[in-house]
Amino acid sequence: MPIYGHRYLPLDPHAPGNPVLSVMQTDIIFYGANLAEYASNEFQHGWREPGPTTKVPFWDYFPLDY
Repeated sequence: MPIYGHRYLPLDPHAPGNPVLSVMQTDIIFYGANLAEYASNEFQHGWREPGPTTKVPFWDYFPLDY
């Protein structure tokens, strides 16, 4: 689901706490463990280390180091 610009919130699993991703063609960047952390990173405090996040089934096939 689009959030802002090229920031997206996965809808699977359909539950609170999904991570926010920046998707620009093949460049995908983790922007926050959930919507609240993303908003804090993007609009208030600048970048902070992400907290724990909900696993997104599609992305579990490609482990990320975050």
